Amino acid sequence: MGSDSAAVAALHYMLRHLHATTPPQTIPAPRPAHTVSVSARLLNWPRWCACCCEPYTTWFSASYTRRWGKRVKHSQTREWEIPCCSTCAAHMNAFGRATAYLTGAVVVGVLSPLATWLTDQQIVLIVGFLIVIALINSARNQYRKARKLKGATCATVRPPVVYNGWDGSIHYFYFRNGTYADLFVQGNSKKVVGYR
Repeated sequence: MGSDSAAVAALHYMLRHLHATTPPQTIPAPRPAHTVSVSARLLNWPRWCACCCEPYTTWFSASYTRRWGKRVKHSQTREWEIPCCSTCAAHMNAFGRATAYLTGAVVVGVLSPLATWLTDQQIVLIVGFLIVIALINSARNQYRKARKLKGATCATVRPPVVYNGWDGSIHYFYFRNGTYADLFVQGNSKKVVGYR
């Protein structure tokens, strides 16, 4: 049973590498960010980490949700799986947790005075204040962790590719690593309609 799963994993790995784009011989420092628009249903993602251009080991998701309608609300989400290495996935996750903690601190900071006013209990404000302090401290620790995990060739601690939506068959991406953007454009040269 273990050998079957190993064989399946090896086959999956080989299939992902069929359309691999050759990375630079030496990995330069990340170049400035680029915006790329492509017209396609299927894209060839270079099989290198989108953040540091090292060999990839996992994937991260870049998604966009379009919402419309006044009386009846509608939404549609599209998502792309983008290669990255485990170290960059770790610093992206730490940055995401830091952002979530800061968002929580803002929400608690806004709701605590309101709850205190509604309940006329000062303890609610004190507890809310302590929760805000704890959340800000947790956010700071996660951000420090993300910065510590970020390597010399990493473009950012954030997700290196942002999906900015679509219009018909045209998809819009923001690449924080210009080197990876160049590799993406090379691998999708016939599909690229805008690159700046």
